[in-house]
Amino acid sequence: MANLLEGMDRLGFGYLKNADLFEEEHKQEKEETTANADNKEPEIVMETDFILDKSFVCPVCGAKFTSKIVKAGKAKLIGSDDDLRPKYAGIDTVKYDAIMCEECGYAALSKYFTNLTPPQIKLIRENVCSQYKKISYTNDIYTYDEAIERLQMSLVNAMAKRAKASEKAYICLKMAWVYRGKAENLPKNASKYEQYLADTKAAEMSAIKNAYEGFLVSIEKEIPPICGMDDSTITYLLANLAIKCNDMDNAKRFISRILLSRTANERIKNRARDLKELIRQTP
Repeated sequence: MANLLEGMDRLGFGYLKNADLFEEEHKQEKEETTANADNKEPEIVMETDFILDKSFVCPVCGAKFTSKIVKAGKAKLIGSDDDLRPKYAGIDTVKYDAIMCEECGYAALSKYFTNLTPPQIKLIRENVCSQYKKISYTNDIYTYDEAIERLQMSLVNAMAKRAKASEKAYICLKMAWVYRGKAENLPKNASKYEQYLADTKAAEMSAIKNAYEGFLVSIEKEIPPICGMDDSTITYLLANLAIKCNDMDNAKRFISRILLSRTANERIKNRARDLKELIRQTP
């Protein structure tokens, strides 16, 4: 656009030929924008921002129901514990891993929910549905106690349908993770905090021991991938669980197997080296 003040040299105002006609207004606008940015309240992220109610049809009773799940791609992964428990900003996603039909009591981890054979459905109807007392989850989120209860129902169903050892072990591992999350989020000013913390950690350890036992059985009878984990990953997990269960001989055996593997990736090998160092430093 041609400058409106072009040609003002002869009147002594040639220096204005490239002037910004609305300089003061632009300056004021910039200052207001900066001030607004400085005064803007930090965005508050709620757990409900990460979840949604998804519709399901129960493969056991045929009822239509909804279960809370984590929105795909919404939560940001910020790391993981040494036993592969994923950690996300703003939400403990493991709380939402179990899907449960509140009409009949059928429950399972999401990856197994629809994988039922007719004989398994019959077993669940006979051994779970016939005993189930109907409940409802009405909170906007699943609390830790509710998440544990839903995983417990998943384990009851896995036992009833005679699931593979790996599925039962995986549920136990998820339970351990949820108990850990619960312990991390116990209010420190709560009455009997120390007792609640001790009880929660004891429950986590019980779940870990059962997960370890189940995965030991599964590697003898099942071919990887096991619960979605390749051979190196399940071997690393077993090494970690062995240490937690004070089974150091097996831990060393699993670690050596990873470090000598030609197929294990460097990330898993580095984790195995960390475990090896942990054993070395253990009295």
